[in-house]
Amino acid sequence: MDFYGAHYRQQGENSSSVLLQQYQYGDMPLVFACICAGDGKEGRAGGYMTKRLLAWFRGLEPGKLLQNREAKMDMLSGRLAAVIGEIDGELEDGGLAQERRVGLAGILCADDAYILLRRGAAGICLINTSFGRTCLRSLLEEGNEGLLERMQGSLQPHIGLLLATKSLYNHVEESMIKEALSFPEESTEGQMGRHLKELAGEAQRRGATDMGAVLLRTAP
Repeated sequence: MDFYGAHYRQQGENSSSVLLQQYQYGDMPLVFACICAGDGKEGRAGGYMTKRLLAWFRGLEPGKLLQNREAKMDMLSGRLAAVIGEIDGELEDGGLAQERRVGLAGILCADDAYILLRRGAAGICLINTSFGRTCLRSLLEEGNEGLLERMQGSLQPHIGLLLATKSLYNHVEESMIKEALSFPEESTEGQMGRHLKELAGEAQRRGATDMGAVLLRTAP
């Protein structure tokens, strides 16, 4: 399965950090995307979180995912949770963490298999453009602020995922997300990026700050 991706990051004193990595291993596309809210001193906690997660992703051995992929995704889900816990400890030891842990929303895809992550000041919205209409659904509903929520599954064609800080979601209505992200099947990554920037621009006009977002779409 092929993926198209776009990202947005609003500059500010406490900016969020955005990570979007895509590459092909044989016939298997690998995608890793994450938004980390800009918690801590000048947003450095979010930046440290994404830097460490990127190093973890680059250390994966994708060849092993081709063997018994379902079991490997279960293992990776546990490893991701463990490494985030390690980073939380490093942030606390380094004095960068505030009272709450860094809010994040992330996804790891190996072909059509995915792992979703969410915690705190970030959210994940599924965008389904099948049957000529756009439907939205929030994934991993908000729970305990400090609890890392996880979900696994398989992606289908005509599906989009918006990972974004709550500062974006809190300043736009569902109808605005539908209008901005109801892109046609032939949309390019550049067009997706412009749509995402326009949506974030409207949120900024309504008072949103320190926004970060990643938009992913599966190929039809």
